[in-house]
Amino acid sequence: MTLSPPVCGMLWMLAQTTSMCAMMAAVRHLSFDGFSSPQLIFFRGLMGLLALMPWLLHTVRGRV
Repeated sequence: MTLSPPVCGMLWMLAQTTSMCAMMAAVRHLSFDGFSSPQLIFFRGLMGLLALMPWLLHTVRGRV
């Protein structure tokens, strides 16, 4: 079963909104636990890199 492009786009937007809300809630929770802003920025970037790593490796391997 394949989804139409508009439905697929809506699902991607829903996934992005959900992940953004989860990230904001985690940052708020950790800031109350005593983490400083630079630490939060570092961990947010690290989690983003880990989430994108499979796609990045696939893209780089396809060009070599």
